[in-house]
Amino acid sequence: MPNLLLASSYQEMDKENTSVLYKTARFASVLGHPLLTLPVFTTLLAFNLFAPYKAAWVSLLIIGFIVVPVTIRNYIKTKRNEYTNFDISDRQQRQSFYPFVIALTTLVTTLLYFTPGTGSFFTGTCILLALLIASALINRVIKCSLHTSASIYLATVLWQFSITGSIAMFIFTIVIATSRLILKRHTTIEILTGAATGFIAGITNNYFQK
Repeated sequence: MPNLLLASSYQEMDKENTSVLYKTARFASVLGHPLLTLPVFTTLLAFNLFAPYKAAWVSLLIIGFIVVPVTIRNYIKTKRNEYTNFDISDRQQRQSFYPFVIALTTLVTTLLYFTPGTGSFFTGTCILLALLIASALINRVIKCSLHTSASIYLATVLWQFSITGSIAMFIFTIVIATSRLILKRHTTIEILTGAATGFIAGITNNYFQK
């Protein structure tokens, strides 16, 4: 019953608020969703670093073994009202989400370990896995913003390849974080917690990638 009431409140909020600011925030939130930013970033990076066949394999691992299963699962659970919304805005509900996504990321990390010549991506997914585990542990106390942590992680990693691109991504991260506040999906402390975990993960990745 609490899940149904919370889901209903989010749906009513989305329907009733028709302001330009709210609609813009929803658009930015969708664009900045980790299930969109992560596969786009990794695919572009893979085809930049590897031969086409290897880039396609790496992209397939990320999209086929993480993005697609998580998307399908979130959609089904949202339709069944097991999740209040696709973003899983309830902290308690995320306790069942994290083990699933951590297991999938562990599988992809293992497959990359046995794929020759993908050391940089193996390191990146190891750090991403650590980020998810840290977020799961933090979730016992506070719901950290995955939108913010994922985007700032990507922005920090991008610094190694393009400073201009990294700055643009950092600016986009601010837009994403602001949109989450406008939509009332997160509080300021949850945004800051997500930003801190994402930045620490990005710095750690860059250190080992040197």
